[in-house]
Amino acid sequence: MAYAYYAVNPLLSCKWLFSVLYSTNSTFIILAVTSFLNKVNIDIRQRIDDYRIKHPHNDLISYLPLLLVLGAYSLLIVTKPDAALIWGVGLIVVLVLLRQIILFNETKKAQIEQEKAEIALKKSLMEKESLLREIHHRVKNNLQIILSLLSLQSKNVVDEKDKELFKGSQNQVRSMALIHEKLYESDNLSSINFSEYIKSLLNSIMDDYPQYIHSINLDVDMKDIELNIETSVPCGLIINELVSNSLKHAFPPGRKGSISVKMHSDNNDYVLTIADDGVGYEKKAELSESTKFGLKLVNVLVKQLDGSIEHLEEKGTVYRIIFKELEYDPRILKLIR
Repeated sequence: MAYAYYAVNPLLSCKWLFSVLYSTNSTFIILAVTSFLNKVNIDIRQRIDDYRIKHPHNDLISYLPLLLVLGAYSLLIVTKPDAALIWGVGLIVVLVLLRQIILFNETKKAQIEQEKAEIALKKSLMEKESLLREIHHRVKNNLQIILSLLSLQSKNVVDEKDKELFKGSQNQVRSMALIHEKLYESDNLSSINFSEYIKSLLNSIMDDYPQYIHSINLDVDMKDIELNIETSVPCGLIINELVSNSLKHAFPPGRKGSISVKMHSDNNDYVLTIADDGVGYEKKAELSESTKFGLKLVNVLVKQLDGSIEHLEEKGTVYRIIFKELEYDPRILKLIR
């Protein structure tokens, strides 16, 4: 409209505005041609929407068309045209104003509804998070009760082999209870800091073998690794079983040594190495067909992880396990099949 005013009635007061609009328009044309030739997609609407999301209470962009129309109408009045032109353009301005008022009302209603939905969603998430924490807490308490019952029953057992079975069951239950305890304490209910969990697990295992506290050195080498509960449970049980086996079989009375638990990520895989420098207690050829319950359990758990286990030919006993973090849905489908 300013171009039209300048062409019809070139007032001196409008020349500066004409120059500004002309320069701005030329700049936009150059940018448009350049972006077209270079195949650059400049999505102005998306940027405006992003601005509105980031500044919901400072939506100046919505007022821009209204300001432009009012400014143009003001320039029209300054040129002092005939009454018919003023009333004709004035009607258009009124329609634009009505449209903008309706748009503002719809926008405000939508913002109020988004805010209500956001508040409801946050409340729902907080309730679900509290429920999950309570579930993990109760599971941990129930496992602690089972642990106490096993401890009481083991006191009535006379045979040493049976006592070892009870102790193994206690360690397995403790490893699972510890995971639920870590999840209950974690800010993220979907995973735990696996390195912290393993350190706590190994300390609890050593408490069951006080005779080795001063003679066996535990070496834990793993970075801060986050694993979900689907992976943490079988992996924790594997570490519990193999470390316990090392303590029971690899070190005769009076022999000193060390047990190492190392874990690192290799692309999408995790590599877990559990080793001791003891006398050894299982030949490599017997690993897959072992008759010992502990190693049978380890093989089952490795299969549950969709991983592989290898008995390395080194001093003492060294196991290397390679696996990926499990996803929940594929395991459910596998169980259904």
